[in-house]
Amino acid sequence: MFTNLLYSIVEQEDINNQWRCRVALNPQHVIFRVHFPQKAILPGICIIEICKELLSNKLNINLTLQEAKNVKFLHIIEPQYNSILDFLFHTQLEAENLITTIIVRYNDVIFSKLTLIFKQPAVHS
Repeated sequence: MFTNLLYSIVEQEDINNQWRCRVALNPQHVIFRVHFPQKAILPGICIIEICKELLSNKLNINLTLQEAKNVKFLHIIEPQYNSILDFLFHTQLEAENLITTIIVRYNDVIFSKLTLIFKQPAVHS
């Protein structure tokens, strides 16, 4: 889990059929010292993991990533310049899966667009 290590949640809000979660990256995290030390950037896999953690925490369930579709990294995220990010989630339930479209942005800059499919845990009675 990266929560409170790589990033912390600053604020959250539900807007229409979307959920926005603003996070603050920790530019001092070890990931940034090893992932291109001269020009630290947030690795794409970390963006996906942050999405999973945020949604799992919001829904209070342990989600498992089934598939990553339409993953686009449009601009690099440099923590020294882009330490605040908004994750915008639009989620729909289809069978046992949550299909989630996420936009990672801040102000007018869109850093990533992702469609992630998560499997919900089985409910035991």
